Amino acid sequence: MKITKETDYAFRIVLFLSMNQENNKRFSGDELVEINEIPKNLGKRILTRLVDGKIINSKKGIGGGFCLERKRKDITLFDVMNIIEVMDFKDCVATNKICNFKSGKCAIHTTMERIRKILFKEFAAVTFEDLVNMENCSCKPKK
Repeated sequence: MKITKETDYAFRIVLFLSMNQENNKRFSGDELVEINEIPKNLGKRILTRLVDGKIINSKKGIGGGFCLERKRKDITLFDVMNIIEVMDFKDCVATNKICNFKSGKCAIHTTMERIRKILFKEFAAVTFEDLVNMENCSCKPKK
């Protein structure tokens, strides 16, 4: 599995905003893409998707900019990934003659689905509060 650059950039934007949530500061889109070293057009697309997904909030005008929509303890890696990535494993490249995926009898797809559920559960267990705490204390993630 490979996480796309778009998802990595989204994680970085949300982590940056999480680290600045305490002071209620808003950041412009230009600031966010520059600070996180994101190509401008891609950054704007990511910001739009994060706003549409209710991860971040956008306010126009004086005192406007972007901030988190909700508390960082209530936002998980899975929440962000689910907005940016296509995270389903529902289709098979094989024909129904050689794959019983839809009936639940294909060993490969049944196993992949089980692993996907475990992986998603792990992503859902990590909040941006956890990541901020790790950043602040330079802690290493638990293995």
